[in-house]
Amino acid sequence: MGIVEVLLATGLGGVIYSIFAGQGLVIVGITGPTWVFLKFAYKLNDSLDLKFIPFMCWVSIWTGVFLILLGVFRSCRLVTWVTPYAEQSFGFLIGIIFIYDGIKELVEEFQSSGVVVGGWALIYFLTAFLIMYLMEKARDSTGFLNKITREAVSAYAVPIGMFLASGLSVLVRDNTSSSTMKDVPRVEVPSKFRPTDNCLEFWTFGFRSLY
Repeated sequence: MGIVEVLLATGLGGVIYSIFAGQGLVIVGITGPTWVFLKFAYKLNDSLDLKFIPFMCWVSIWTGVFLILLGVFRSCRLVTWVTPYAEQSFGFLIGIIFIYDGIKELVEEFQSSGVVVGGWALIYFLTAFLIMYLMEKARDSTGFLNKITREAVSAYAVPIGMFLASGLSVLVRDNTSSSTMKDVPRVEVPSKFRPTDNCLEFWTFGFRSLY
């Protein structure tokens, strides 16, 4: 999905889920494991020549059924038998996948757009990474501000790093006459609230196609 679809789906899902969730804090955004699952699900649909939207709809329906059954039979009690190893190993796998995809995207950028564009993409990548890393480590720096401020800085390390690196790319683009700088890949954000061009199927598919 595009930016508009993600924001709309997250907003509507958050409102509906918060009403029926029965708890004060719920996570409605696209998390790392969800992103990895959607990526591989899309590749699977593409290789089998299946429609992605109906496939994901049925996946969501069956997931909801299983979650209801797990709740009815109080299966959450089984979590007490799960060791931290399962969580840590799964988190390690997600981290490896993200690192691999990031390096893969940079390599493809060098191959498709040349050294200049790929070099600037690498600079923005390293800028975001260093800002996030230093801000994350600020939590343990006892000589840096107070504990509450350090924890706040560390908690928002990722969005702040992304914001500053994106701002740097825009600053360089708007203050250079080189056309090469305008070729650095960016997320496509429509100027109006309308479906993303490559996501029209999300808005136009018929519900009968689910069956």
